[in-house]
Amino acid sequence: HHTTMSRDHAPSSSSASNSEDIWSKILREKSVTSANQASATSTETENSSSSGNTIHQQVIFVGDASSGKSTLIQTFIKPNAAKDSKPTVSLDYNFARKTVNNTKYVANLWEVGGDFLEPKYLEIPITKQTLSSSTIVLTCDLSKPHNVVVSVLRSISAIREILKRRVSELQATNVLQLNELKESVAAQFKGHVDANRVKPTEVPIVIVGNKFDAMRAMPMGERRLLIQTLRFIAHYFGAALLTVSSNDSVTKDIYRNVMNAVCFNAGNIK
Repeated sequence: HHTTMSRDHAPSSSSASNSEDIWSKILREKSVTSANQASATSTETENSSSSGNTIHQQVIFVGDASSGKSTLIQTFIKPNAAKDSKPTVSLDYNFARKTVNNTKYVANLWEVGGDFLEPKYLEIPITKQTLSSSTIVLTCDLSKPHNVVVSVLRSISAIREILKRRVSELQATNVLQLNELKESVAAQFKGHVDANRVKPTEVPIVIVGNKFDAMRAMPMGERRLLIQTLRFIAHYFGAALLTVSSNDSVTKDIYRNVMNAVCFNAGNIK
C-alpha cells in the first residue's frame, strides 16, 4: 500500500525544576499541533481523487527506551528503507494513509519517547474526541526479560489514568458516545467465561514483545513463563499480543498485518 510519512517533535523537559512550565507549554501548544496535523490532512485530501469519507485513527506507541518503537513505526510505513536508530526523547509524530473502496484512511502515529516516565505526553494524542479512534501499541524489550512485566504493567497503569480522565470528560459532555464506547469494550468478552474477571481498557492495546530473537539464549522454562505471563496480562486487559524479531520476516509480516488492521480497518487484530 502507499504510505506517506511526516515527522514532528514536542519539546522535552530538561530538569525537574522547570517541568511544570514545560508541561504547561506543551498543553498550550496542543491546539497548534492539532491544527498543523489537520492542515497536513487537508492537503492530502485536496490532492486525492477520492470522493469518499476520510477516517482518522490515532495509534500511540509507548514502552521502554530502546525497545524499538521507532523501528517498529518505520517497519510499518517504510519496510524496505534503512532504519533510523536515533532515539526519541519526547513526542514524535508520523502518519500513514491508504484509500480502500473510495474511503480514505489516515493513521496518525505518535511515539512517546524514553521509558514512558512522562505519561503527560499522552494528553496530546488521546483526547475525548479521539478516544473512540485510538489504539495503544505497547512495546516491551524481550532482550531484558527481567524488566518486561514491570514495564508493561507500569505503562498500562499510566494509560488507564489518562483514559479514566477522558471517560470522565465524556460522561460530562457526550454520554451517547461514552455508552457506545463501553458497549464496544464489553462486546469482545460477551459470553466469555472470564467476562466478570477481566478489566479491558477503553481503547485497544496491542502488546508487542520486540527483539524476540534475544530470548533464544534463555532457558526454555523461563521463556515459556515470560510469554505465558504476557498472555495473561494481555487477556486481563483485553489486549492483543504478538512477538517481533528484526531478523524474522514472518514475525515482521504478522506485525505489519496487525498494523494494517489497526490503521486501515483491514481485518481483526485479535
